[in-house]
Amino acid sequence: CADAGIATAKQNAAKMAAVNKDIIRDILTP
Repeated sequence: CADAGIATAKQNAAKMAAVNKDIIRDILTP
C-alpha cells in the first residue's frame, strides 16, 4: 500500500514539474 502511495506521489511530482516548466516557458517567451 505504501509503495502505491509513493508511486502516486512521484507521478504527481512529475506532473507538477511538467506544468511548472510550461508556466516558466510561457513567462520566458516574449
